[in-house]
Amino acid sequence: MKTRLGIALAVFSALFLAYLTGFAGERQRLCDIAVGEAEFEKIKAERSKSENSLIAELCFDDEKLFFDKADNTFYYSMIENATSADNPHIDKKSANAEVALAFLDEKLSMENIAENHTFSLIAYDNSSYSEYRLKCTLVPIMNVNCDGEIGRDNVPMDMVLFDNRASAAHRVISSEGNIHLRGATTSIYPKKSYRISLIQNSLGDNQRTNKVSLLGMRKDDDWILYPAYNDQEKIRNVFSSNLWKYTCAEDNSLGIDNGMEFKYIELCMNGEYWGLYALGYPIDELQLEIDYGRGERLYKKITWDMETIAADIPEGDVTGYRTTETGADDWLALKQYYAYLYSNRQYSREMYRGIDIDNAIDMFLFVNLIQGVDQASGIGAGSIKNMYLSIKNTGENNIMLYTPWDMDMTWGNSGTGVYTVGVGSNVTLRHGNLQALFENGDKRVWESIFAKYKALRQGGWSDANISRMLDEYEVDIYGSGAYRRDMEKWPEGIYSQVDLGLDTFRGYVFDRLKELDKYYGGLESNIDATVEANTKKTVSPFNGLLKKRTREVLYEFMFEHKPSGYGNLIDEDDYGLVIEILDGNVVYKEKFQELMEGLGIEKDTVTADTDFIIVKEIGSEYTVLNDAHVSDTRGDTVLGSFGIFYNEAN
Repeated sequence: MKTRLGIALAVFSALFLAYLTGFAGERQRLCDIAVGEAEFEKIKAERSKSENSLIAELCFDDEKLFFDKADNTFYYSMIENATSADNPHIDKKSANAEVALAFLDEKLSMENIAENHTFSLIAYDNSSYSEYRLKCTLVPIMNVNCDGEIGRDNVPMDMVLFDNRASAAHRVISSEGNIHLRGATTSIYPKKSYRISLIQNSLGDNQRTNKVSLLGMRKDDDWILYPAYNDQEKIRNVFSSNLWKYTCAEDNSLGIDNGMEFKYIELCMNGEYWGLYALGYPIDELQLEIDYGRGERLYKKITWDMETIAADIPEGDVTGYRTTETGADDWLALKQYYAYLYSNRQYSREMYRGIDIDNAIDMFLFVNLIQGVDQASGIGAGSIKNMYLSIKNTGENNIMLYTPWDMDMTWGNSGTGVYTVGVGSNVTLRHGNLQALFENGDKRVWESIFAKYKALRQGGWSDANISRMLDEYEVDIYGSGAYRRDMEKWPEGIYSQVDLGLDTFRGYVFDRLKELDKYYGGLESNIDATVEANTKKTVSPFNGLLKKRTREVLYEFMFEHKPSGYGNLIDEDDYGLVIEILDGNVVYKEKFQELMEGLGIEKDTVTADTDFIIVKEIGSEYTVLNDAHVSDTRGDTVLGSFGIFYNEAN
């Protein structure tokens, strides 16, 4: 018995040794296979080039390298702070045990990596050789495999993520799942944004969600792959989202984390290198602890439609908003919020009751800091966009929380070009309860704003903390070589001078902080004038101020033709109305003609080229704007000078 067992063990040992020899041979380090250029060329000259790859897999420090077959390139994600990262152990998997490796003797230095240097590697036996390229990066790498073209509908996929962080609990995470395109404006770009949902098969071949933590972020099954295509430094959305997440997201009375987080990766699609991306998770009801049974809801604002109309639409959804549910009751919380706001806005006590004041002030300061022109610079003082609004039940009453998203048009980027917004330009959130407090001359809210700004500047928004964040992002984007590789993959994209790294952006950020220090310092030094300047009555124009028939025609027109309706009362005895025409053909419709007649507008002045109709008083003063669909268009109207930020894709 012992003899048979000994023979079996000997056979197993021989087979295991043969496997190890085939996969790795002697365990060598990179320096052990490094050769000079003359020796490298000699190996090739003495052999013929193989038609097939001589190695099936290549591993550095037990990390299986991603391989782009079309480009014949291995991608090596260097483990953070690992002492052997620049001289890893080398293992190979080959059908031929005689295959050896040779690496052209070049140091894996930070300079070479940042410059996207291509390292050369060959596998060879007695008669043939295969030549490969090697790229090194300092960020994690993900590969997504899927069949067919990725569109708006889910496509099955499988994902492998190599986590190179020093603190990673697991180096490799893999999962099945689904993938689809995401985004509105960004979907027109060649480098797409994706959303992946992770799933796992259980007993009985049943599928269920696979909630895992990726790159140290929260456990989730739903993830975003953000391309930063229209941002020349690939920084704005990631930096702004993470800045809110790390400094303001939990600053609310409910202790809810209402922020999203992103980490940089390099993405491969079906084994082909796809560029620099940011991996993150979306805002959802679970994170915000939305309790439908308590009447709580989450809404997503996606257009510049004016909020004032929400309170007056009796049925159906609210123009400009989305919610995950579609039942009639699912719009009730939003309509009740706006109805209460516009009927009680003169009472500051009620305005404090309807929001979380810390969250509202944080959002006011944050949008101003980042110059969120795509959050708070739409036409009309109260308009917002790219915001989540959460209606939460405190037990005594409902309050509303803000959460920002899609912050690529920030820090000087207006959509018409980067750094087209001056560093001293202040974009201010003039929405909802906080705006009502301004109008009511509430001095306490300004005192709270000044105190909160000082606290943030001493903490999360301090020069030191901002500098630390930017240092880390500069390494991820530029120091990893990923920026240069992205330029190679998507040469038609928007980029800056690569050698500058984040120098220009960093300078803009700190100049912006200096401007804000002066801005809030000046407001605080003359708080009485600040309060007086912001005290201005604005209420909805749809609360009985339009003639009944005109109001009915307006609603019918809006629901039939889906234009964006805006309105703003400029003082207690006067009102203003702005109507945006999205389809020029509607000007010939009977309903539209009735609307013009009701407003006292000569129909011949409105043509198919009209973009905006701005009315001050029914039957008297109005302005017609043509060809105003250009971002940052400015024009003088009966209601004053308007700044119009418009996005055709939305």
